[in-house]
Amino acid sequence: MNKRVLALATALPLCGLACAAREPLPVEQRSGIKVVYQIKTDEWKEGVGSGLHYVEKLMKAYEKMDIGTGQIEVHAVLHGNAGYWLLTDAAFRKETGKDADNPNRAVVERLLKQGVQIELCANTMESRGWNDADVMEGVAIVAGAYPRIIDLQLQGFAYIRF
Repeated sequence: MNKRVLALATALPLCGLACAAREPLPVEQRSGIKVVYQIKTDEWKEGVGSGLHYVEKLMKAYEKMDIGTGQIEVHAVLHGNAGYWLLTDAAFRKETGKDADNPNRAVVERLLKQGVQIELCANTMESRGWNDADVMEGVAIVAGAYPRIIDLQLQGFAYIRF
């Protein structure tokens, strides 16, 4: 038997349930939490855009820690290849050539209800030929993704990139 395997095998009984019961480190900042997500990559997770999926996952994590939506301010700035995730069903069908509604609509609506600011880059819209009517209700249009992200970072927002 390999020495490492033997050492692990002999240590396991000593560790028992105590090792499995370790508590995760708590977060210290419980208010004034400010986060900006840059979402530009067209990757999917569990049937929705991965960046939106992880924004929702973050909100659920804070909720589980009893940190309410009033204590956290989140901006999701979408541009580039991920911009079409914020299109209405009709515009999504036209953009993708698929006969299917936008699968991101429900997650966007949930995030907006939680106070997350969902924002779409006007430059992305212009380059793709989209107009205001093509964008889901509640989505804010920003002049440019990078100036917006820089502005939020200078205001103290933590930066997460997708």
